[in-house]
Amino acid sequence: MNRVIKQAKGFLLGGLAPALRNYNASVTEHDGRRWMAYRHEPQAGELCQIRMAELDDAWRVHRDELITIPHSTGDNLEDPRLFLFRGGLWLAWTAAQYGPKGWACRQHYGRLERTGEGWHVVQAFAPRFGKNDGKAKEKNWQFFEHGGRLFAQYEPHHVIEIEGDIVRRQWRSRPLPWRWGRPSGGTPPVPFSPGKLITFFHAYEHDATYQRRYNMAALVFEDRPPFRHLAVSAVPLVVASENDRLPDDGWRPLCVFPCGAFRKPSGAWVVSLGINDMDVGVVSFRPHELHLTEPNARPKLVGDTARVRVLRPILAGGNIVVPPAVVDIPRRSAETLIARRSVIPIPTYTLV
Repeated sequence: MNRVIKQAKGFLLGGLAPALRNYNASVTEHDGRRWMAYRHEPQAGELCQIRMAELDDAWRVHRDELITIPHSTGDNLEDPRLFLFRGGLWLAWTAAQYGPKGWACRQHYGRLERTGEGWHVVQAFAPRFGKNDGKAKEKNWQFFEHGGRLFAQYEPHHVIEIEGDIVRRQWRSRPLPWRWGRPSGGTPPVPFSPGKLITFFHAYEHDATYQRRYNMAALVFEDRPPFRHLAVSAVPLVVASENDRLPDDGWRPLCVFPCGAFRKPSGAWVVSLGINDMDVGVVSFRPHELHLTEPNARPKLVGDTARVRVLRPILAGGNIVVPPAVVDIPRRSAETLIARRSVIPIPTYTLV
């Protein structure tokens, strides 16, 4: 499998605080400045922290500071997400506790402020919902605003309205169909077009060698109740790779973990993500590269050629093409390879 930054236009971000590893980063733009919160593991055996970097347009780090989070002594602070609410910059994170009998985590969020002493979380909340009591595993809620109200994707098909630590209402829809694993929260939803939001979610499949192999795709949905799903990527946009860096020991899944996204003036979408729990990656997609189609749609082959995503190595144009490449091949060849489950067709992009 090609490295993640070779599957899409991307790069690994350097210049962050010295550490054993920095990963699972969330990028956003606010008040004309670019910010990135990321998971920082200083040394082996030390608790993870969350830091905030200010980046310029060339992705150079101009400032990198620890985020002070109240009442977090003894917590492993993990997987930050930045989002905007009522004109301010907010942070969502997971507080985890690890022990000899396993681990548990709790979902938190709070408003960010910056003073001369650095970044601080104020008004921190842990919503009372699901199993968010610190005795189970609750994580990957994706917060967003509509009409001055705060919502979160508890799962891609389950949205809740939150006020402080209280959940006021909830809406469920049919689970998102996805043949590459169960979709889970990724990037906080941001405006896609009038009345629509976009999020980049992750999912994973079992891998015989690495336990899990994660993938990432886009989902577009209505920005107001009942938050109807409108479009989803027909295929994974990137798939985790064994050719990227991996931890030396312990838990070593092949992971792509999207945590933040914004749209450039050119219309391209920029996504920040963790790669194999080791690195911070940044990838971008032009609108047609999102491969959006209606949920449950079955693309039909028309014309003499077909655009397909490669699922298993194939021979195309005299060359061996490996997953997860996207290629144009003759229609008859596509029909044969689809029947063999070696490729999957990609629909023509339409703005929804």
